[in-house]
Amino acid sequence: RGHNMRHQLFSLGERIQALRDVEDASPIVPHMAAQAGLKYTYEFIFRSITRLLMDTCTGEYMFCYEFFGKSRELCHAVFHNIIHMLQEYVQSYVQTCWDSIGLLLLIRITYHLHLIMSNRGVPVLDHLFDSFNLMFWPRFKLVFDANLDSLRNPDNKKLANDTLNPHYITRRYAEYSAAIVTLSRDHEDEAIKTGLQTLRFEMSKVIALLAAEHGLPARKMVFRINNYDVILSVYAKFGLGKSEDERHFAEELEHQMVLLVDEELCSDKAYSRLILLVKRNDAPIRTGKIGPDNLPSEFASQVESVAKEFTLEWRKGKGVEKVRADVKKLFTANLDRGRDLLQRAALQLIEYYRRFQDDVVKKCFRRPGFEKDLMNINTLKYDLQQVIQSY
Repeated sequence: RGHNMRHQLFSLGERIQALRDVEDASPIVPHMAAQAGLKYTYEFIFRSITRLLMDTCTGEYMFCYEFFGKSRELCHAVFHNIIHMLQEYVQSYVQTCWDSIGLLLLIRITYHLHLIMSNRGVPVLDHLFDSFNLMFWPRFKLVFDANLDSLRNPDNKKLANDTLNPHYITRRYAEYSAAIVTLSRDHEDEAIKTGLQTLRFEMSKVIALLAAEHGLPARKMVFRINNYDVILSVYAKFGLGKSEDERHFAEELEHQMVLLVDEELCSDKAYSRLILLVKRNDAPIRTGKIGPDNLPSEFASQVESVAKEFTLEWRKGKGVEKVRADVKKLFTANLDRGRDLLQRAALQLIEYYRRFQDDVVKKCFRRPGFEKDLMNINTLKYDLQQVIQSY
């Protein structure tokens, strides 16, 4: 527990305060803390005890140097039992600790405390700090690897979830990885960097595995989007906008949004026929295989049919209403992302229809007999704007 908050193994929260003001933080006075009902996570207690020892050793070191002309050997003799007792106390905690965030905090606190003593020119506790690192690092790796193994070998029954909302394990991963990245910002630890890459890879596999349970392609995509979204929101809270993990999940989110836009547009018959016609005939039109002087009658009939069907369906309002209804149904708990999808779908539909007019009709027909059946692009934009505003 820490600062009247429940101890959370997968989140950093207020525990980051243990790394702030390491040199000037007030020590914990046990009886006063007990009277006030204050409770602290282990890293605050460790910092307080070690700081007290450091300050006492510094005073004793300076005294021995001033009066006896030597200080290191005398300080070792004076503080040997105390240092040994502290090592045993810390070791007893570390041996049963499964809090990897707490362990990494202890590693960073040790680094800062060692730096303070180095700046003071008091080397008497160098061995103690080295012994702390020899305790903390192996245990951190063991606990981190255990968390990694839980993602590598997930319990499918426990993870099963029939909703499209973000899975609890995704938020847990986001908080956990964000905490590790935050605590590693100013440190070049290749082992942690590699571990985070592996953790990210395994989490991506778990999200894909959970998404596969949702049947329809659109539902799978929405599940992924919602989970990527919650990861990115946690990273944003931690200010990790330029981290490697943030870039990865931002790219994954964008990819799924692009796929979902096409999936939704192609779910309507009129839209899908127009989109398919534009995509399939792009290369033949560009290379001149299809044009006003080489216009297959079957192709001409298909273009006319698509133009008329699209306009008819648009005027009925069925297609665009279907897309809006689908988006509302899919993004019941993520309205902002739903609006984003609807805007993207509108822009994509406008682009496909522009290509239909400019790249298919205008380039292949000198005087199309179905010109009156073509929609005005501005009308299309206005209608879609109204749909988005009413979302």
